[in-house]
Amino acid sequence: MDAQRADFGNIQLYDDKTGTLAIVAHRGFSQAFLDYFATVDARDTSACGQALRSSARIIIEDITTEPSYAPHRAIAAAAGYRAVQSTPLLDSRTSAPVGMLSTHFRGRHRPSDRDLALTDHYAQQAAEVIAFSFAAQRQQPV
Repeated sequence: MDAQRADFGNIQLYDDKTGTLAIVAHRGFSQAFLDYFATVDARDTSACGQALRSSARIIIEDITTEPSYAPHRAIAAAAGYRAVQSTPLLDSRTSAPVGMLSTHFRGRHRPSDRDLALTDHYAQQAAEVIAFSFAAQRQQPV
């Protein structure tokens, strides 16, 4: 959030059994937002759903004019954001999703190239830690 000077943000982890993202950390969101986006899959038209589907960052500079975001405009208005970017966290060895980093902005916004480069750096580090943790969990006896 600081790298992009965002007003809100969240981190989601990917569950490969269900094919969904779940928010595990956030700053600035109400419980209504957290409940609404409790789980998101690649069919969802939210920024994180689109980013999960494409395995690429999605930037929506103005959710009020983006047709794909129409189903989510009411919760966005209630939460107080108008722009969002979602960056997939991908395992560098397999390119499999491990999570999502999303930042939200009160006004119409597009992060600068510098801000996005910093985000990519942090996202890569986070993805490595998460992928390592997931691999360690799979190796533990049940």
